[in-house]
Amino acid sequence: MRARILATLLLLALWPLPLFAAGEGFYLGVWGGGTLLDEAKVRDAQGTAHVDYDAGTAFGAALGYDIGTRYPSIGQGRMELEVAYRSNDLKDAKFTDGRFAADGEITVLSFMANSFAEFYGARPWLPYVGLGLGYARVSLDNARLAGAPWGDDSDGVFAYQAGLGVGYEINPLLTLDLGYRYFGTLDATLRLDDQTSIDWEYDNHAVLLGLRLTFR
Repeated sequence: MRARILATLLLLALWPLPLFAAGEGFYLGVWGGGTLLDEAKVRDAQGTAHVDYDAGTAFGAALGYDIGTRYPSIGQGRMELEVAYRSNDLKDAKFTDGRFAADGEITVLSFMANSFAEFYGARPWLPYVGLGLGYARVSLDNARLAGAPWGDDSDGVFAYQAGLGVGYEINPLLTLDLGYRYFGTLDATLRLDDQTSIDWEYDNHAVLLGLRLTFR
């Protein structure tokens, strides 16, 4: 259900918007920042556990195109292809019989197609909102539970994200970007060391700082 809603929102993000004119061109972007994960529900045939995490990091890069005013039928803003990596250490896991310390990390490598509606009326400030859909590889790396091996596996799943922020045009070609992104996936199915399979939730919140270089 969440995936269908976000797919609809992505199409709406490309709808014509009453924005101000801006130059068009390809751009390269890089960003990085800090992340927090929602407590995850981890489900298997025997029940549900809750896994908590430490704060983590994220970084990524994108190749995009600022469509300017060339295509008024689809709106004004930016479209891009993005690759990103997110990592958070495991903190603990809560079961019906208690809470246990956990080690290892959960990492995600993602490939996304994003669409941003950008508002040019307050230039050099550029507020924006955006949505994205794509693919993510969710990995449980060298996980240990109460000191014992727990799991080390990965799964490829559908991913989606939404965000907002503001850019500042340092000059006509270089833009500084500060934003928030929510990134989520469908549940990943991971095999533990005891050969049981679990469904693992993933919901990530990030504050990111980036730069965009536009070729006009």
